[in-house]
Amino acid sequence: LSLDPYQKSIEAFKNYIEKYPNSERIDEAYQYLLAVYLTTKNFDAALTSIDKIENKTPKLKEAYQKISFNKATSLYSDRNYSGAISYYDKSLRYRLDMKLAAIATYWRAEANYRLGKYDEAILGYNAFIFQPSAILTHYFNEANYNVGYSYFKLEKYADATTWFRKFTYSTQGIDSLKMNDAFLRIGDCFYVLKQYDQAINFYDKAETLNQFESDYALFQKSICLGIVKDFDGKIASLEKLVTNNPRSTYIDAAYYELGRTYNVQGDDEKALERFNSVIASNANNIYLKKSLISSGLIHYNNGKNDMAVDIFTRIVQDYPTYEDTKEALTFLKSIYIERGQVDEYTNLVAGLSFVDISRSDLDSSVFDAARTKYFEGKCKEAIGSLNNYLDKFKPAIFNVKANYYLSDCAEKELSSDSALVYYERLAQLPPNEYSELALSKLSGAYYDKGEYSTALSYYMDLELAATSGRSLKTAIEGQLDCVSELDTNTLGAELGEKYIAQGFSELRYMAMAKMFRARVLLKDGKSEEALPFLNFVTDTITTEISAEAKYSIAKINFDKDSLDTAEVQVFELINQVPSYGYWIAKSLILLSDIYLAREDYFQAKATLNSIIENYDGEDLKQVAKNKLEEIDAIENSTEEELEAPEMEIELDEFNIDHDELEKLFNDEEEEFEDE
Repeated sequence: LSLDPYQKSIEAFKNYIEKYPNSERIDEAYQYLLAVYLTTKNFDAALTSIDKIENKTPKLKEAYQKISFNKATSLYSDRNYSGAISYYDKSLRYRLDMKLAAIATYWRAEANYRLGKYDEAILGYNAFIFQPSAILTHYFNEANYNVGYSYFKLEKYADATTWFRKFTYSTQGIDSLKMNDAFLRIGDCFYVLKQYDQAINFYDKAETLNQFESDYALFQKSICLGIVKDFDGKIASLEKLVTNNPRSTYIDAAYYELGRTYNVQGDDEKALERFNSVIASNANNIYLKKSLISSGLIHYNNGKNDMAVDIFTRIVQDYPTYEDTKEALTFLKSIYIERGQVDEYTNLVAGLSFVDISRSDLDSSVFDAARTKYFEGKCKEAIGSLNNYLDKFKPAIFNVKANYYLSDCAEKELSSDSALVYYERLAQLPPNEYSELALSKLSGAYYDKGEYSTALSYYMDLELAATSGRSLKTAIEGQLDCVSELDTNTLGAELGEKYIAQGFSELRYMAMAKMFRARVLLKDGKSEEALPFLNFVTDTITTEISAEAKYSIAKINFDKDSLDTAEVQVFELINQVPSYGYWIAKSLILLSDIYLAREDYFQAKATLNSIIENYDGEDLKQVAKNKLEEIDAIENSTEEELEAPEMEIELDEFNIDHDELEKLFNDEEEEFEDE
């Protein structure tokens, strides 16, 4: 039962079991084999061994429960949620440890949540909560939070509010980030339910905690204050947001809302100042066009028609669709008619390929018919009608909305690939109210398909289109996931720094960010600078990059001739749960180098042979073979030196007189006798 993961004892016990299947000691043999598998973290083989034991003792059943749980947890860590669920189910087959059974129930619900199976997740969380042992775990109150999120995802906001509030009632040892988030989600629920005073109250609580998305809390609170016509309160909240959070993702939205509110209060000067803040930023989002329209309208209402014409003309030039420019064209038409310049307006419209006044009524009628089918839930009919509409009118006045309705229906009725075609079409349109949604769908779908380069591109577009801190976080985390799969460390290091700079703090992505930086430093030969980053990873998570970090630390110590330290670290990696075969094999190769440095050729060869005989990957197996040949060459060279024939020295070759030599020996003998 040594630390070597490739045990000779495995084969020995397996051979015994195969040779003597009816032995009275067969169950004992299986128990020994189980012990070896546990030592080597070979969970599947251990479970198979237990399954073959006919008379399972309570200890074996308890072992089965724990092993299944550990396997499930390793799969969950690697985001294989379906696989994790199957092993959590195995763990719940024998419930000898009731606390562990409760925890397995919780994590099975978590896995269902990650798969988007929210109804099943709710059932699982409730099953956990009502187990007597659940209250003994630190997951007990978190289950309330997770049930709240499941209902939130299902858009059952009244139920979500109930469970989120249950979570907030307990403050002992609570995660302040989750408390902050729960207050935000409760605020969102009350906002959707149109209970604005309650929403304001909970947004205030989140802002006071100031753990995360305090800018979002301020912005949402301001919207609610505007709805209840507390305009002074709305302005105060928004001014606080733009002052305290100049880099907020809500900055353009805040300036736009400030402009609208000052405009409502009759302060056109301040309104224009705030609208111009959005216009000057030239941000590629929906608030730019809205701010242009609003500022143009203020100039128009104040009789400053030249300035209004400049702004409305810019909109027509920058947003070449009828739907985006119809307001600007309406005001331009009014101004030109007031000036008696009807021909100028006619010439302007004639030069716009997307405006055909004679066809606009027909366009609207065809679109209205298709839209009616969509809102009636007749998606199959709507897909045909909307496609006919887009084919008939090019460009179509309602191009954006038609593509959104098509995308939504395609997702419900067609294959996932067909739905992606429509979302791609929607994403390629100029920035609009559905751009963020389309990019979110596309980036996630292509990541799930394993097309990481395409997913990365969409995640980068999503970052630019993000109108909330949550979308921005999703975008950057998605980028990190993609570059991790693409093995692009330099870009990964840059994205990691961006993630941390935004104040995001999910441990998995923090560790990824540090690991990318460590890899770059190691490649540049700056191993000492890499150590703090590697140590952060090993102290933070237990996923595969933790195994990589442990290997890298051991290699750094080996390179510094700290052989004892490196050896200890190799064995720590081998015993890590969950284990990762590639890094175990790579660490064993490093262990063979340690033995070789000590001239312990026997141990070095035994370690390399264990890789050759047991590891599946040909790459590291070939490395082991090459190193084994090098050791054989060293041993053969040493043996040749030891077995070299003795030289027969002829005294004549040195011109020595034999008589004188004999006399010399005789003289020495006489001197010895005298003494």
